[in-house]
Amino acid sequence: MNTFLVIQFLLLLLSTAVVFFIVFAIWQFAKPSSPLKLFNLTPIAYHLLVDSMEEGIIVLDRQNRVVSINPSATQMTPQPNGQLVGQWIDAVWPELAHEINANHNKVFELEPVVPERPYHEVSASPLYDRHGNMEGQLLTVRDITARKERELLQQDMTRSMVHDLRAPISNSLFALEMLKTAVSDFVSPDDRILLDMTYTNTEKTLQLVNQILDIHRLESGKIPLSLSRVPLANIIQDVLTTQHNRTIEKNIRIHRALPDTLPPAWADATLLARILQNLIDNAIKYSPQNGTIHISAKVTPGEPNAATQRLLISITDEGPGIPHTLQPHIFEKYVTGEDAGSGSGLGLPFCQMVLAAHGERIWVDSTPGQGTTFTFTLSAPA
Repeated sequence: MNTFLVIQFLLLLLSTAVVFFIVFAIWQFAKPSSPLKLFNLTPIAYHLLVDSMEEGIIVLDRQNRVVSINPSATQMTPQPNGQLVGQWIDAVWPELAHEINANHNKVFELEPVVPERPYHEVSASPLYDRHGNMEGQLLTVRDITARKERELLQQDMTRSMVHDLRAPISNSLFALEMLKTAVSDFVSPDDRILLDMTYTNTEKTLQLVNQILDIHRLESGKIPLSLSRVPLANIIQDVLTTQHNRTIEKNIRIHRALPDTLPPAWADATLLARILQNLIDNAIKYSPQNGTIHISAKVTPGEPNAATQRLLISITDEGPGIPHTLQPHIFEKYVTGEDAGSGSGLGLPFCQMVLAAHGERIWVDSTPGQGTTFTFTLSAPA
């Protein structure tokens, strides 16, 4: 990890700890029943300290009413000129209220509801009394607009550069294909191996470029879905055909458990094929020599009175499994397994984003040393 980013993270953590300590101390000692004795800190000194902070500080009670809010936090709210103490947080800052209900003791980002408003990072921590009863919450709010703008600029630059790479790589791939055909009768076996290797690596590079661009489009909601009834068994067979040579190299057996009565899925056929391509590719990569990959699908009931059924599709390998510490992050971009080799860390995030665009989900079940199963859902019109 970049040293500068590590230092930034440690400073942020230290700042949060200091803020929490100060406000928690005041929370505990500034009650009518408890004299304010901690370091001889008076209420006036407390307000001078907290009110001078650049970070926004908001203290809520158990009912999520504002007990205390410093000027920085007041200016960050949609009501910078209002009387906020005593109000419910959902009336003061609805977007913040929605997030803190699901993010106790967590750090999360609060995106602006309108383009001109800033981005905020919020640290929500519960406050407890001396008996362990929750008394409220401490919210530390930071304006991270400058950081987000830099990140968005970097993303735009990356997308632009990757987009510009696609044309020359496509042209190189086409030229290599023509060259393979033109010299097929003249090159030695060793030269043919080198030519095939160059073609394969160029093809993989183009696939990676397309995947990066597709992820950017999925993140921005700009990739359209062409939904239709898709015969799942046919798509699986097509993907397995493209992977035939790899399964032969490792002597991997494919076991399919697909019922004859399996209904067609309601999906984008091209994107569904790429999901299966990624998952089966991973299964082959991590399978041992002479291993078996299990591909199954089954129908489960949908919601009562619903017009659709649910399909559960699973791909299971006999590989080393995924460490428990890595499993919560496996669908994040650029996260790869310990033995990922040349993996890009984009295949699984792509699968998750495409399925989310379909209104579906994907999850992993894995025990280290006992293989991995990826399962995803699809709808099937009844």
